[in-house]
Amino acid sequence: MDPVSFDPMARLSPELQQAFQAATQAERRPLDKIAENKAKLDEKAETLGKVIQHLDLAKGKLPGLHGPAAIREVSFTSANPGLVTGTADRATALPGEHSIEVLQLASGASSLSNTFPDRDSTSIGTGFISLTSPSGETHEIFVDPESSTLDGVTSVINSAGIGFNARVIADSSDPENPYRLLLTAPGAAAGLELEYPEMSFIDGDDDLYFDTTKAATNARVRFQGMEMELEGNRVSDLIPGVALELRGITDPGRPVLLQVDNDAPKMALKIKDVVGHLNEAFALIQEQSQRGENSSAKPLQGDYGIRMAESRLRGAIQGIGQMPGALARALPSIGIQFDRNGVLQLDEQKLTSALTKDFEGTVAALSGDGGRSGLVPRLAVALDGILKSNTGLLVRQRSMFGEQSRRETSRLEDRSKAAEKRLETLRQKLGRAEVAMDALKSQAGKLQGLGSGEGGFAQLLG
Repeated sequence: MDPVSFDPMARLSPELQQAFQAATQAERRPLDKIAENKAKLDEKAETLGKVIQHLDLAKGKLPGLHGPAAIREVSFTSANPGLVTGTADRATALPGEHSIEVLQLASGASSLSNTFPDRDSTSIGTGFISLTSPSGETHEIFVDPESSTLDGVTSVINSAGIGFNARVIADSSDPENPYRLLLTAPGAAAGLELEYPEMSFIDGDDDLYFDTTKAATNARVRFQGMEMELEGNRVSDLIPGVALELRGITDPGRPVLLQVDNDAPKMALKIKDVVGHLNEAFALIQEQSQRGENSSAKPLQGDYGIRMAESRLRGAIQGIGQMPGALARALPSIGIQFDRNGVLQLDEQKLTSALTKDFEGTVAALSGDGGRSGLVPRLAVALDGILKSNTGLLVRQRSMFGEQSRRETSRLEDRSKAAEKRLETLRQKLGRAEVAMDALKSQAGKLQGLGSGEGGFAQLLG
């Protein structure tokens, strides 16, 4: 029951109403105290949850910084993406410059039909098309009356799922009959040809037949000055870790330059994310030590748990500076250090430069030597001790606040019910007292009336 919702619920005299209100206020004071304590516990848990959230986000970013393979990001650039493009795998691609000329694109075996005046009305009739692939497999496709145009046959072949592609093309060499059916077998090995499809149709307006065939060809390139043939236009083994796509033929003697680089700005963003989330947590913790408006205390002011958590995090970062050797000096040299206000500062320009000039050394400062000497493994240990489910410092503390709040809620409900019963009992007693007082007043009035009547009270007794 809400402790501020008591209602006297009685038609009492002003004096008795005042007595009931005084009793209500007396019952409300301890309930208000419990409610206030519960609100403080909830606010503590909520504030602690915000600290945990930022630290959890920072922890989630650490796997992306644990070792060269995790930290590394690469970029691929082509001087002419319209002719050659590609993507680089960050785990296997090596930085370097490459040149490539595309002398010929790969193409599958193909066949071209005779010409038609239109693509969607002239009927070829009803019947069968027998197709033999370059691998020797024969497929028979039925063409019904509804599919007996060039567009219809194209749809039937493509939907059959037998490894052939068909499309209608416009051949401007014959303006009166410009439409042809082009049949291709993608991926066929160089030199293999499509056999002419066999046709068997009846009741058509015009015959369909294939009068031109072309063998499959490999791509021909000149890579780093050496000419070679490739089985397709998608090439994954020419440059280690790079998947190339050949899109067009280059001008003679004008190769396309391809560049693979470590993407330092993208790697720096990973570190920036971790520092940003840590700083959000540090800012929240430091804010709790400051007095609020009207000198009011913050929810976690003086709280041991967040101070201990902050100390562990700072120790993980500052402790690197106390280690012997080059690693001790590494963090400031790559742009990471605490400022006078106790907040981590990240110099992105310095970090990007360090990743560009000395990738391995910068990774060593972040990930260490495979043990726990680097920034990332030290932070991982500290954050695990703070955030681990059921046992982490702040996780346990938030659970404790939650449990205390639940106990206060239960206590508030029990005491509210007890207070309501006491007030109801009091209301009934005051109601009965009011009735008794009304009865006494009524009797006194009657007696007074008798005393002032003719003959008076003495007459009544005589």
